[in-house]
Amino acid sequence: MSTKQELLLSFFSLAAAREPALMKMITEEPAFTVDHKSWQFELQELHRFLQVYNADFEDIDYRAFRKLLYQCPVNEKLRPSGAQVIISDNQSHVDASTYALVWNDNTLEKDFSP
Repeated sequence: MSTKQELLLSFFSLAAAREPALMKMITEEPAFTVDHKSWQFELQELHRFLQVYNADFEDIDYRAFRKLLYQCPVNEKLRPSGAQVIISDNQSHVDASTYALVWNDNTLEKDFSP
């Protein structure tokens, strides 16, 4: 597994765990929608966010990022926590669709206010 894949998995793991500093950044990002059940995002916005969030993503263009994301076992990593990434609004094209990280009941019990 590449370093960038590991960083991406770590990022999604922190989001699945609702790590407070990360959730503050996510909820303050106007391109994202967050409520108590999910965090919704488009891939291009996620790419831009990660380029700011982690300097290791600054040098990766969008096409390479999308390929990296699809090769990364995100849902496999999140499965033990019960969280998962889904397509929440399928627009028949990867770049036009909306995705969501959905939290299970266990993670919903954590104190979180968007």
